[in-house]
Amino acid sequence: MAGSLPLLYVRLSGPVASFRYPFITVGRQLSYPLPPLSTLYGLLCAAWGDECPLKDLRIGYFFHTEAASSYDTERLWYLKARETGGRGSPIEEIKSNVVRRELRTAFTLELYVQAPDLESWRMAFFRPAYWLTLGRSQEMVSLECIEEVEAHSVEAYTGSGPLWGGPSLYPLSWRPYFAGYYRAERMPVYMPIGERSPVLWAHFLQVTRSQPLRILPPDGYVVSSRGGRSYLIHLWRLDPLSWVKMTS
Repeated sequence: MAGSLPLLYVRLSGPVASFRYPFITVGRQLSYPLPPLSTLYGLLCAAWGDECPLKDLRIGYFFHTEAASSYDTERLWYLKARETGGRGSPIEEIKSNVVRRELRTAFTLELYVQAPDLESWRMAFFRPAYWLTLGRSQEMVSLECIEEVEAHSVEAYTGSGPLWGGPSLYPLSWRPYFAGYYRAERMPVYMPIGERSPVLWAHFLQVTRSQPLRILPPDGYVVSSRGGRSYLIHLWRLDPLSWVKMTS
């Protein structure tokens, strides 16, 4: 890894977002502190208008939000379909339950996209095919900025100030480089269409606060973020086949 790399920088913001743990619907609906890759893949598909091309596509991000979680109370409805056909209602049973949902509030997402055709992605975010959301369908986001930037490899970085990391996702192997404010957790990477399709999972290092790094990992890229700081970012591949090879 050497030299510079052109990336598309997209800054999005919104009042509320949630990243629910998949398949947990009883009691409380907890949220990850940072968006999983599967959530960002859904965001990209909404902008693209279909399942976006994953070949040579990589993304990285920073997610700034309020430090404390917020909670909302909502009623969920569960419908059970009739097993047999015939006349009458297709619904056999209706139940409801009130749950507390954990939320992330007043957030800003700084998304970095690497792709062979950055102009196509710029137009996709400038004129998205569907509403851009981060979480549920009603948690829409606003586009604040979109531009092309240069990322530099760690080896090519010549800045005098410290590099900063987080809040973002990093590989577990980067744990020695962070002093604290992180958690290791299993998160969804890819959720295919279809109820019986398996969800692809992987373990990530979630760095929840920005922190200066005294020792740098051998890989990664350096980007300039808000506040004039230089940040270390990891670019994740979204192709599920590459993750199957890594986790098998």
